[in-house]
Amino acid sequence: MKIFRKADMPERVYDGEVRKGSIFDLVDSLTINNVGVGTTDMPLGRIQPTHYHDGIDEITFVLEGEVVMKEEKREETLFPGDMVYFPRKNPHTMMNRSNAPARTITFKFPYIKEDWHRVEDE
Repeated sequence: MKIFRKADMPERVYDGEVRKGSIFDLVDSLTINNVGVGTTDMPLGRIQPTHYHDGIDEITFVLEGEVVMKEEKREETLFPGDMVYFPRKNPHTMMNRSNAPARTITFKFPYIKEDWHRVEDE
């Protein structure tokens, strides 16, 4: 068994924002049958950049709070226990428009470390 405590995880800069506790930093230890998993803490007002993956499908579960998921013109608010599936090549984003922090867990398969493309960069 391997335990990963958020307090012990490294900080990193992601899209200009310092984050602590991303399991994706430890993916080499966690990738099982080519699946990556990680949590995202979403403070009030956080908006993830719109992006897509050439070869990765994603499933995201909302653990705490409310998260707005957006794909093209469709927006859905998800609550704890809800999940969303984003197929590869589909630009998507998530944001916290609520009055409380939110948290998600995402499974990426197959996991490809460098397969993240910001839509504005294209």
